[in-house]
Amino acid sequence: MDVKSINNVIDVFRRKWFYIVIFIILSLSIAFYYNWVAEPIYQATTRLFLGETSTKSYLPDNVESEEASFIDDVGIETYLSLLKSEFIINKVVENFYGETDLSNSDAYYEKVKLMKKRIDIFREPNTRIFKVNVEMEDPALAQSIANFIAKTYISLILDRKKEALKRSMDWLSGQLKELEKKAENQEKQLVEYIQKEGVPAFSLETEDNESQTKLLQELHAELVRAELIKEQLLQKYLPKHPKVQAINKEILSIKKQIGRETGRLIHQKEKSIKYQIIKDKAQTEKQLFASLMEKLGEVELLRHIGESDVQVIEHASLPIKPVKPRKLNNLALSLLVGLLVGGSIALIRDAFDRTVQSPEEVQEIFDSSILGTIPKLEYIKEDKCLIYSNSSLESENFRMLINSIENEISKNNNLSDKTYVLLVTSSLPEEGKSFFSSNLAKFMAENFKKTLLIDADIRKPTLHNTFDIPHRAGFTTYLIQNVDLSEIIKKTKVPNLDFLPSGRVPANPAQVIISKEVGRLMDEIRKLDYKFVILDTPPLFSVVDGFILSKYSDGIVLVISSGQADDEILKNIKKQIDQFKLPLLGVVINRIEPTKRGYYRIYKYYHRYGYYYHKGNNREIDGEIKFLESIKINQNGDL
Repeated sequence: MDVKSINNVIDVFRRKWFYIVIFIILSLSIAFYYNWVAEPIYQATTRLFLGETSTKSYLPDNVESEEASFIDDVGIETYLSLLKSEFIINKVVENFYGETDLSNSDAYYEKVKLMKKRIDIFREPNTRIFKVNVEMEDPALAQSIANFIAKTYISLILDRKKEALKRSMDWLSGQLKELEKKAENQEKQLVEYIQKEGVPAFSLETEDNESQTKLLQELHAELVRAELIKEQLLQKYLPKHPKVQAINKEILSIKKQIGRETGRLIHQKEKSIKYQIIKDKAQTEKQLFASLMEKLGEVELLRHIGESDVQVIEHASLPIKPVKPRKLNNLALSLLVGLLVGGSIALIRDAFDRTVQSPEEVQEIFDSSILGTIPKLEYIKEDKCLIYSNSSLESENFRMLINSIENEISKNNNLSDKTYVLLVTSSLPEEGKSFFSSNLAKFMAENFKKTLLIDADIRKPTLHNTFDIPHRAGFTTYLIQNVDLSEIIKKTKVPNLDFLPSGRVPANPAQVIISKEVGRLMDEIRKLDYKFVILDTPPLFSVVDGFILSKYSDGIVLVISSGQADDEILKNIKKQIDQFKLPLLGVVINRIEPTKRGYYRIYKYYHRYGYYYHKGNNREIDGEIKFLESIKINQNGDL
């Protein structure tokens, strides 16, 4: 996250601090209340060590049985499951509360449910150590329950182990009887085979076996030699030649001899293998029988010893300090929750708020300059005024705005001998466009620049209310009836400022605006001795009047209301301005609040400045405010 993004987040928190404060107060109040009413909880801890289970080592490696593996094949997690079992919980409830599962009462199930919540059993990572934590309101009761669980668990494991060992002994005894019978049968089969077939004269590794194998190899070599001789003879003689016939007889004789020797060798090997199999089975049964006898003795010894695989390595001591409630942790957590929830809501509301709030946001949309800002007029009722105070922040803002506009105009135009037509519009209705137009014209006129203000918003005209001038004859009157300009241009109470009212609202405003008479009107006005002509037009997003009238202007000022102008609408307007190549001088942001980032400091200095010049003259200030409120002008401009 860059610095700009951080500043934007801080700006959101400053503007929507109310949500953050409310949720912090709410969460802290809940935490304080909980810490106050919560009953102290004490924790007692017992630690158990699981030794190496040795029962499985007393069973043969090739023996598998569910009965024998009850304890032998169990892992550490199974031991832990036994420690967490319902049996242990039931014993605790029965011993300390006198309730048993036979009662089947609601009180019993409530106690079981309570114990499950208050008893925490877990394994220490990578060890064979189990930890039993018991939390109760009574520290002595917590200690007693923790030690009772350890005692009950050790007794349970010992009983289960003895039972498993007894089952193992029973199983081993039964297996020994079966193995004894199998061993006797194998010995009997071996004797019968020897009596019938005799002991084989050789095994796979005897000298006779090697000699027979050597004889076969020699016969195969003789066969190869005879085949070679036959091939040589066939090159000289025909197949029926006596020498060829003789070698064929010799080859046939060698093959028959190889067949007889091979059969004899296979038969002898089969007898030897069968004898060895019977002999090995007999030896295996004897060894298994001896092994089981040894295991049976070891298991019986282990059963008589009766040693448990689980030992207590740390008995529970009497807890002194409560572990709950964790007051500081609760307060810190509540503060964090309040910040996160309040901040999240502030950011969410800001994310769904598509209106622009600051000059930086406007600058991201428009490439043009931010000509200036106008503060929100909180001190004037109904927002109806012309600004007459020369020492107020608002008047200074308009002077700076005029300077910015003149600087933008001077970049491409010469203002000395030319009437400059400035079109003022907004993105949406009620953004203070007409308020800006009337005050801009007033301050321009006060700077000894003869100015004409034209109310070209013929759909909803309002400027005539500002100067208390009838609007029956005006802009539309000229376009429709072609009257003389001197009849419709009116003088105002402001020196150097004339006003052309809108005239009657026509039935077809669009046709009136697109008529050629508009161009003729503007040409005649340019011939007059006005330095500035200000056209107050409808909002760009509402109707097309502003776009049509823009071709008669030298520059456009777009008025945007902070917290009201929609960013998507502004982007669409920017696209249309670029498409039609309209001469946009810049943007004016109206109703900037002092609480927005970067403007609080400006307001502070202006209030000091105003206090310095009006100190001791409160009557003058009160008189100015009453005068301002008495003049009827709507800052919204578009009712």
